[in-house]
Order: sequence, then C-alpha cells, then structure tokens
Amino acid sequence: VVRKHVGLSEIANWRDNRLTVDDLTVDQVADVIERRIRGSVFVPNSELAASRITGSFDLSEPRLALEAEAVPVGGRLLAVQPFGVVLVSSK
Repeated sequence: VVRKHVGLSEIANWRDNRLTVDDLTVDQVADVIERRIRGSVFVPNSELAASRITGSFDLSEPRLALEAEAVPVGGRLLAVQPFGVVLVSSK
C-alpha cells in the first residue's frame, strides 16, 4: 500500500469512473483495471510489465483503458475469450 496526498481533481476523477496514476508499472495498473473485466489480465513480458506509466484512464471501457496504458510503452492488447486479455509487446 502506497500512501500519498492526492488533489481534489484526482478524487473527482475516481467519482467520474477514471483512474489516474503517477509513475506506476503497467502490471500495477493492469491489476486495478482487471477488477473491471471478466477474466484475467496477463502481462507475460517482464519488460512490458515493469514499464512505468503516468496517465488517466476511463474505467467505463476497461479493455480500452488497458490498451491505452499499453500502447505508449510498446504494448498491445490480445483478447483471449473467455479467459481475459493478454498485454504483449509490439516490439
């Protein structure tokens, strides 16, 4: 558990179904988004999983949020129905 002071805008984002992250790993953000989908999220590439990201993601469309977190760090989303999704490296 990481504790830090957050601004009112970050609290408002949560109420608006948005996730705002600052310098977290792709794997950490995927774990949060995974709670919003059926199935699991797998990030088998350790380099991709350890990539650090900062951003704001719309949780009303969790698969799009996963894609939005992966693409900037060289990843892409693969749907593996009915088990979930896999974030893989595009490199």
